[in-house]
Amino acid sequence: MPEKKKKKYPEVWYIFDGAEDYLGYLADNPEDKDPDLMHLVINGRHNAYLDEMVWRLHPLGKEIYELPEHIDGEPGGYMIAPVEKDLALEMITDSLGFMTRKATDDDHDEVIREMDKLKTIKGGESQRYSRAKS
Repeated sequence: MPEKKKKKYPEVWYIFDGAEDYLGYLADNPEDKDPDLMHLVINGRHNAYLDEMVWRLHPLGKEIYELPEHIDGEPGGYMIAPVEKDLALEMITDSLGFMTRKATDDDHDEVIREMDKLKTIKGGESQRYSRAKS
């Protein structure tokens, strides 16, 4: 059997409503914890569907974790893990009617650039990435 090729980035699916408001994500688990399954994070901030999503999606996972609230008092959200990818995507799109979009390498690169910018003291140019898109 051929050796499994290591992916450059984890598989991530962003979840949006019809107005394209961000509701959370579904992503690969770490290699050391249920690597063949995923985890689901439900965004708590400005999420009108929070209660419904938690109620309908929590049975998909073995555990549910409440994330700490934001400094402004907005709910932090929830993480449900581990979950099966196909079942979670079906529930999110078909049963709840939300949209999902699989993250691309460019999406991952953009997040890395933004995180790298946070390392700079004055929010200036990243030491590893320029602001210009290649």
